[in-house]
Amino acid sequence: MNSMKNYKIYLFLLLPFLSKAQENKVENHKDSTSIIIYKKHKPEAYMLWQVKSLSEFISRFNYQTYIDGKSMSDSIKTIFPRNIYLLKLFNEDDERLIIKKKSNYAQSIQQFIELICETEVKISPKVTIQATLALHGTHLGKSTKLKMILEKSFNQKDSSASWQVKHIQLPSDILLKEGIKKNVNPDLKLDTLYKYKGLYPNAQDVAFVSLLQELDDNKSILHLISPQVPINKEITQLENALQSGDLTIQKTSDITLKLLVNSRYQIELQEFVREKENSGWLISNLIIH
Repeated sequence: MNSMKNYKIYLFLLLPFLSKAQENKVENHKDSTSIIIYKKHKPEAYMLWQVKSLSEFISRFNYQTYIDGKSMSDSIKTIFPRNIYLLKLFNEDDERLIIKKKSNYAQSIQQFIELICETEVKISPKVTIQATLALHGTHLGKSTKLKMILEKSFNQKDSSASWQVKHIQLPSDILLKEGIKKNVNPDLKLDTLYKYKGLYPNAQDVAFVSLLQELDDNKSILHLISPQVPINKEITQLENALQSGDLTIQKTSDITLKLLVNSRYQIELQEFVREKENSGWLISNLIIH
């Protein structure tokens, strides 16, 4: 059933590529084991195609690894040309890709894939990534939710990476006294008052479990704020709530990752948890500049 649905959604997108794929067929395949497993459609087969982490997404986008994590061989590339392999990294349930609509978005995806293949574009492992997420918790005994934007950047001196909080949006129910315990001047930068630490990324952690641990252990957000971000009212209120224990954060949700592919294209990723091959971290939106 999944296979039939995929054909309905992607038919007009695949047409320009199908003839090329047919021309590339070969009789002997050194990596036939992985292909045989895929064709048998075992109950757990969908997990082979599932994109389980951001690093896995980048390696697949760059056409460097196959679904089993091994390097792409010539025989695998013959069966799955890069254009078809890239198409599998888009959310196939996106309404904009339904064949009867023939949307401009679907045509943009086709042009994007053609460009990536023709110019052999790859995403750098050190690409700047922006994450938008919701934090769920309890404030004064009531459920609450705030939004946060973080950015993963690399230190040019030692190439180390860290997530930095760039923006915080508090819900209206968090109304606290202004000013934090150290009488911080709102016009000053955080790096003049607090030792910036940042959140060191884990290649497999795209649910920001380490962020939850940091907030729980330190009862503070200041050491995670980007040194370039001045203290504002919302940061002040959040810091007060964490230090006083009035606010506790339990989980994250609605995570969207934004990556710059080149000067023209940007992609947004979301995690699609479902028992089908087209699952895990997939492209939910293509942005054209």
